[in-house]
Amino acid sequence: MKRFFLPTFIFLLISCGNNAQQKTVTKPEIANADPVEVPAENGYEKAYFASGCFWCVEAVYESIEGVKEAVSGYAGGHTKNPTYESSNTGKTGHAEAVEVIYDPEIVNFETLVEVYFGSQDPTQVNGQGPDIGSQYRSIIFYQNKEQKDIINKVKTEVAK
Repeated sequence: MKRFFLPTFIFLLISCGNNAQQKTVTKPEIANADPVEVPAENGYEKAYFASGCFWCVEAVYESIEGVKEAVSGYAGGHTKNPTYESSNTGKTGHAEAVEVIYDPEIVNFETLVEVYFGSQDPTQVNGQGPDIGSQYRSIIFYQNKEQKDIINKVKTEVAK
């Protein structure tokens, strides 16, 4: 049991504390930055957030009542089909992101945005905590004007 626990524990520490990345990154060119609306499916809606290590972000959102699942992936970059290895170079333009699948009858988008701002340091550029690099930058991917307005409202409230 000891042989299993120690390597697993070390892996978890490393996976949410990757600070071996470059600290200076150029802003990637994004050809189409228009919001993409994702339709509800079986009564569940989806929201997309990036705010550091996606495994850590997953855990935060999966603890919220009304969230069915949080799925790790990559968003906001210029490389087609990025992998974990390529994203960690900081050269794909992508950020580690999480798709949050939620029941809007139980939890609304505004609450998810409040959790986003409450679970990170929104003033840290290109990283969160010990996770440094553009792949750990913070982004909310809104899908329409209503979501953008909600994000700006919560952002203003948090700034106070």
